[in-house]
Amino acid sequence: MHNFFKRARWIFSTIIIIKCCVFVQSFSTFLNSKASSNYYSALTSENEMKNSLLKEFQRDGGILYKKSIFSQANITALRSDMAKITLKEETASSIAKYRLGATLSRDSFAVSLLESGELMDLIHQIFGKSYCLSTEIPVEVRVYEKPGAGMEWHVDDVLYDPPQIEVVITIENTSDCETMWESQDGSRSTCLETDINSAIVLKAGGVCHRVKPMRYGRRVILKCAYVDQHATFYKNELVKQFDSPPKKTKKSQRKNRH
Repeated sequence: MHNFFKRARWIFSTIIIIKCCVFVQSFSTFLNSKASSNYYSALTSENEMKNSLLKEFQRDGGILYKKSIFSQANITALRSDMAKITLKEETASSIAKYRLGATLSRDSFAVSLLESGELMDLIHQIFGKSYCLSTEIPVEVRVYEKPGAGMEWHVDDVLYDPPQIEVVITIENTSDCETMWESQDGSRSTCLETDINSAIVLKAGGVCHRVKPMRYGRRVILKCAYVDQHATFYKNELVKQFDSPPKKTKKSQRKNRH
């Protein structure tokens, strides 16, 4: 009888152990499948967002207006940084009128943020990880504050192959200054006052655009360009919009736009 109960206990223990193992394996499979599902769901959502932004960019021939680019802390820091800069009048070669500005140092806070911050993430999301901030095209602050300041209709010069992606970030805007552009097929025209912390992302050589002459207020923008790391820079004349310190990289650009 003693051997019987001993054997029964052994069988019972073995059954419990087997069931526990089955439960652990099933639970582990459930967790893995759920994690995998969440991963693919996040990946799908990210791809859908990328496709949505790219479609919007391509809709009018290569232009996108996006709000809320930087965190509040970063946009505040940018405004503070821009307030310290000494502004100069633009060169006579520019098609802009009554505009002031300056070229930013490559080691400035603004340039550092453009190289690795939220805007860089947006560029990567739309165009891919191979894009980086151009070192040939300077980062500039541009200020519209004189009555009549604006820019006529124009298409940005293509300085790279493939064409660079030019970006205008609004840092401050208390003006009635309006930016306009027309779709490449001429079917649609857009006119808007750019919000603080917004960006216009534009493919060079594409959409024709302008800045209407302002009557009052002040608009401060940052202008920069992003390029594919393997792009060919084939312009060998640079007309500087503002007097700037010597650059370590090759200089070359014609008229600065936006």
